[in-house]
Amino acid sequence: MNRAAKVLILSPLLISATLPAQLSTTGTVSVDLSRASLRGSVCVSNRPAAAATHFVLNAGLNVARVYDASGKQLDFAGWDDAVVDGEARVYELVGPEAPQTLCVDYVGAFPSYPQHDGPTDFKGLIAFDGQSIRASEQSVWVPEAYDPTTKERIIPTTFKFHVRCLGCRFLYLNGLPPRAVSEGTFQSGVERPPLLFGGTGPWETRGNVTILNEQLSEAEVQTLAKTFASIEKFYDAYLGRTVNDKPVLLRMISVDQKFRDQKQTSWGFATWPTIALSGSIAQLADALAARDPTKAYIFPYLAHETAHYYFGTLNRPSGPYRWMLLESMAEFMAIEAQRAIVGPRAAQQRLSGMLKVCAKLGAFVPLDRITDEEQIGDAYRYSYIPLLLFALEKQAGPPAMQKFVRALLASPSPRTWAEMTQLALASGIPERDWENWGRQCLGQVTSPCLTHLVAGFSSPATASARDQ
Repeated sequence: MNRAAKVLILSPLLISATLPAQLSTTGTVSVDLSRASLRGSVCVSNRPAAAATHFVLNAGLNVARVYDASGKQLDFAGWDDAVVDGEARVYELVGPEAPQTLCVDYVGAFPSYPQHDGPTDFKGLIAFDGQSIRASEQSVWVPEAYDPTTKERIIPTTFKFHVRCLGCRFLYLNGLPPRAVSEGTFQSGVERPPLLFGGTGPWETRGNVTILNEQLSEAEVQTLAKTFASIEKFYDAYLGRTVNDKPVLLRMISVDQKFRDQKQTSWGFATWPTIALSGSIAQLADALAARDPTKAYIFPYLAHETAHYYFGTLNRPSGPYRWMLLESMAEFMAIEAQRAIVGPRAAQQRLSGMLKVCAKLGAFVPLDRITDEEQIGDAYRYSYIPLLLFALEKQAGPPAMQKFVRALLASPSPRTWAEMTQLALASGIPERDWENWGRQCLGQVTSPCLTHLVAGFSSPATASARDQ
């Protein structure tokens, strides 16, 4: 799950007409693990017109200069009274010039946590622990085009980076084979969100799974390969789209792992095809193989991150309902997969836990009155909305719900409830069922609509209210 995730990747099928076909990012990046420093000289080309005057960069990175492809230096604002976009600072070009190629030289140093006792960790950190660097697209470790009107980062890009990492034994750039080098050039002709991981641990590719930063046994690799194969097969059938690429599982020891271990919590994020998982991947595989009931969360955890191939990769949500379309849909699909593959009892237990979380939700804006994405907080997006979606499935029936989910995947993000309603009805949700669901379920976390759903949760064949 992505804590405060900002953006992921666009599908070529769903790219807006305002975006360029081939955004390109090139340059040199130097990292020093012992100093926890990062230096870059990076150019972004073919930027869309809507993002011609702005770019973003991690707030911990200091801009040395901005220039065009010819080397001509450009004036820019953002030093004081800075506009902040999450973990990034927003910079604006000053003057009439808005070159197609924008280059930035920058440098920064970050805290390093060799004891993994940092105060927090999330996808937007440029994370150092003395043994590795982790920098996802959300951390903005390279400059990214920025649309000031929609306040969106334009991220998917082809790239060519020459990376030097002092102290690294291997380097990995998202979607490319990892290499046992401390310096090398990495090029992708496929538009992807840029993610960098460099470290000192092992890595290997076996079958359809690549494991980074941890050594696994053959049995553990096979367990993970079979698990992902079953999830992908289910999603293919349910959504009608095959998962491209094979997963790259990145073991990240969180910079706050000491405290996560004490609380026995874990987290992960997807930057497809990379799925980053905190703690030990081997332990996840062992628990899956043993079918440990105390670790029942592992299957939907992996299924959730895989679902981001669809909601977050093929379709990049935006607008007020972005968190619903990104995280809630991934969680809904994960539980659908868990119910179909593991069984309805395990899925019911997960929904029961969500219901307990919802009981502590407090004041919130009903789903049909959302006007801003930040109105959908963590508990709202990961627990409450998935429950609402299953309540809709119960009301309208699994076949109608499946068509609605496929429509959400294939369509631009609805920006108003009226647009969401139009899409639902056009996909086959009966108007009566949509209205009943809205009246009975939205706006109340203690509604019988949800409590009865969890109490009677079963296989999809008997989940429809019309069959009861």
